[in-house]
Amino acid sequence: MQQQPEIAGDAVRRVGVVADPGLPSRVAAAVVDRGLADLLSRRVSCDVRWEVELVGETLPLNEQRRVPLLESAARRKPERGWDVLVYVTDLPRCLDTQPVVADLSTSHGAVLISLPALGPFRLRRHVTDTLVHLLRQIYQAHTEAPPGTGAKFRSRPGRLLRCPSQWAGPVREITAGEDGSTPRSP
Repeated sequence: MQQQPEIAGDAVRRVGVVADPGLPSRVAAAVVDRGLADLLSRRVSCDVRWEVELVGETLPLNEQRRVPLLESAARRKPERGWDVLVYVTDLPRCLDTQPVVADLSTSHGAVLISLPALGPFRLRRHVTDTLVHLLRQIYQAHTEAPPGTGAKFRSRPGRLLRCPSQWAGPVREITAGEDGSTPRSP
């Protein structure tokens, strides 16, 4: 049985960002270097101190040429002392014919972001917004606070920031089954 990460009550939350070489590493470095930890304190929770570690390396692929996100999270998080593992890749991800922006497992504390689905413009901004949105979902899944409470998702004071589903065009959230299988469209 997978033990769920303890988020609430701890003073520090450690996020490991692992990015493929090239564009993913450059974009991830720009996001982390521009104060991702402070942004998470403002937009996700100021009750914990956020620490973000960036690692540049080629993401592992299994025999089906997919990133084994859950297996990697189960192995890498304890090794590095991370609470959440985030992979950033330039591998295109699709469900049937639709591009996939990100895969998220709140129970495993794991995220995979696919840059091609975010488009060529304002990529750093879209990655930042996606990360904040997904890390908020993980945090809220492991705290007593109901979704929608606490920090607002804002880009500047007084201006509500659109969530990824609003700026990336027609985006659908698809929930995997308990066995991790993803439902397919007919």
